[in-house]
Amino acid sequence: MIKEPTDFVGNILAKLVAKALAKPSMVSKVEGWKMIVTLSSDYYPVSMVFDEGVTVIRKIDADATLNVEMNFAVIIDLVEGNTSMVRAMLERKIRVRGLFRHPIATFRFYRLMQTIIGE
Repeated sequence: MIKEPTDFVGNILAKLVAKALAKPSMVSKVEGWKMIVTLSSDYYPVSMVFDEGVTVIRKIDADATLNVEMNFAVIIDLVEGNTSMVRAMLERKIRVRGLFRHPIATFRFYRLMQTIIGE
């Protein structure tokens, strides 16, 4: 369902998404998604293309549905459970462009991230 990229950030992200997709209920939900999420960190951007599966590529997609920006320290804090996604957004440590324009995509991506980090 997910192709693992060769770059560092993309590979980590792909492994985390694959972990979430180990649940059959998540696979059936994600298979029908048609959206692109670009995650920009202080390293380099990666885009997650949801279209009959998930593809992670090392680039900014100009047609992204959501653009999520955060530094790598915030990602580590999320994974370690030191903060939540909502708290980080309220503290402006995570910025999301397309949040109000694409609320369903935002909710879907949020739920996927919740599954990954166990929030």
